[in-house]
Amino acid sequence: MSHTGENLAIEMVKVMDNYGLSEKWLACAGDNASNNDTMTDHIPELVPSHGGQTTRIRCILHVINLVAQAFFRPFESAADVETPKTRTKTRAKAAKKTSNNRKRGAAKQNSQRAPKKRRTLLPDRFEGEEMELDENTHPTTTIPTPTTTTTTTTTASNESDEDSDSSEDEDSSDDGFGLEEVPLTREEAESAALAEDGITDANNVATYRQLVEAAGVSDEDVAAAAEMGGAAVQEQAAEVEKINNKTIKKLGPLSAEEKKTGVFMFKKVKAFATLMKKSDTKSTHLKDCCKHTDTKILKPVTAVKTRWNTIGDAIARHVVLKQAIIRLTTHAKYEKLKLERLIMKTKEWLLAEEVGPYSKVLKDCTVSLSVKNQPLVHQVIPVIDYLTEKFAAAADDDSGQTSLIIRHGAVNGISVLNTYYSKTDDSVMYRVAMNLHPKYKLEYFKAKKWKKKWIREAEKIVREIWARDYLPKVVVKKAVQQPQAPYEFNIGDYAHLTSTVAVPDPITRYLAEPVVNIADPLAYWDGQLKAGLWEYQFVKMAKDYLSAPASSVDVERAFSLSGRIVSPLRSSLSDKHIRMCVLLNSWFTIPGLISEEEFEQTLVEGWRREGKGTGRGNGNGKGKEKENEKTKAKEKGKAKDDGKGKGPKAKPKPKPRGKGKSLDSTLEDDESSAVSGSESDS
Repeated sequence: MSHTGENLAIEMVKVMDNYGLSEKWLACAGDNASNNDTMTDHIPELVPSHGGQTTRIRCILHVINLVAQAFFRPFESAADVETPKTRTKTRAKAAKKTSNNRKRGAAKQNSQRAPKKRRTLLPDRFEGEEMELDENTHPTTTIPTPTTTTTTTTTASNESDEDSDSSEDEDSSDDGFGLEEVPLTREEAESAALAEDGITDANNVATYRQLVEAAGVSDEDVAAAAEMGGAAVQEQAAEVEKINNKTIKKLGPLSAEEKKTGVFMFKKVKAFATLMKKSDTKSTHLKDCCKHTDTKILKPVTAVKTRWNTIGDAIARHVVLKQAIIRLTTHAKYEKLKLERLIMKTKEWLLAEEVGPYSKVLKDCTVSLSVKNQPLVHQVIPVIDYLTEKFAAAADDDSGQTSLIIRHGAVNGISVLNTYYSKTDDSVMYRVAMNLHPKYKLEYFKAKKWKKKWIREAEKIVREIWARDYLPKVVVKKAVQQPQAPYEFNIGDYAHLTSTVAVPDPITRYLAEPVVNIADPLAYWDGQLKAGLWEYQFVKMAKDYLSAPASSVDVERAFSLSGRIVSPLRSSLSDKHIRMCVLLNSWFTIPGLISEEEFEQTLVEGWRREGKGTGRGNGNGKGKEKENEKTKAKEKGKAKDDGKGKGPKAKPKPKPRGKGKSLDSTLEDDESSAVSGSESDS
């Protein structure tokens, strides 16, 4: 089944139905791929109670990764960008035969064999596809132009022969060969892309290609790209490319020297880490250089193409190892390593150091949001505001203290943040969660100088959801009936004329109270409920929205783990066993859920104990019977030998570890108990 949005919606609803969660489904968190948008649109057609786009949550960690990609885009050459763009050149094409030509030359064509065809591979993104060219295609002289991606061509003129036998050729020349656009070869496309960035010097082009070859494509690059999906990689790259082009129009293009400095610094960092990882000899020499320069011995960080925070990590580590790297790449002692192409120039070192604070901001946000059971949806708006403020300081600095290439990256990052900040308006999840967090409420929006109409809208949304989804379920306590007085007149009979039983408005009361600086809003609301300070339905509303995840990373990790479990040596695992392994792994990541002692007693010892009768080669319990018979025989022999004192006691043989049903049954029992336990807890 293809991963279209409609198919994803159908499968998602099936899963929710299987677990009985369709009618309890509040929100859906996922990455920013376009098919997830389509899926979210289709879900309400299958589950009318679902809010669709109004409860869509976009993965904040994917947004931060996209911000990092946009920030580092100016440090890449156009040749590095993974977009569907195809550069072409113009060349002469063979003339098309007209119907008259074919009629006049029919006899001649029948008597002569068809012209030979030559096969050639279309380069770059069309690699693997073939095209055929007639051998009479006229040769072209290609004149590359460094400022355009299209090349101009010249062709030899064709003269018609007046002889009647060459009438077909004459007619063909009348039709004209014309021009056609064809893709450039990979090398031509790379040269054209570098020319767009002003890198035209032959030595610089050669150095660039050497660095690309040295950096290579790592296994991590391939795995990360495969996990993300080729279409998603290109879709994300295309989005960043549009943003980068707008930034160039806003701030002006980088000079050829600025671009070259950024691109070469970027490539040298990645190439160095790759070479150190591949060669134990080079890595050992790096350690020696660290000792000689009093540098802390650390491994270079390998940057992964689609995990853009790793690029910031790689640059930061390169700066830490600066003195050791300078010695390794420049000292005559290490000349045999041939690392001279990795020598960083002063401008490149300065730029690498300048990048540090901005990549650290992205890294810090990513780490803080990658904690287990985090992030939650109320954290999204504050994180976006924080990153925007940090990047705005660089983007607005026209004093010359901030490099233009850094400013380009900062403007790119802000554009991504603004795009996804505006998308929070499409979903009620963010504003409701912010309002129901005791630390923020409406005060956060006021402090950030939101427009008054935006603040009123945020409050209105909370009130509407309360009135629609939670207020109808509020149980109003009935007044205790007083014993009837033995008189005809009772003052209680007239109470309805002066007062009515009204359900209190918790929203007004809650928003009127001052903010409370707490770290865990869910624990706060649990405490409030236990203390009886708030109506149960109001606390339920707060916990429903504040517990919504802001990222799909935990789920993606589970899927990735499932994929890694299936290997060439474990290719016959059933889906049942894979599910057990993933479940067991998730248990171990929850502190205190399973202790080592409990694991040993319940799983390992149970496995060994039960495995005696179900080991390999035993069937239908016969193995267990044989084992019991052997044990009884040994006990009888031991009883006979007792007291004879013949030699030392023989060491007991280790108990056999059986395989078979025991592990399955043990895991199944624990799986069912864990599931039932989690349900009761919830």
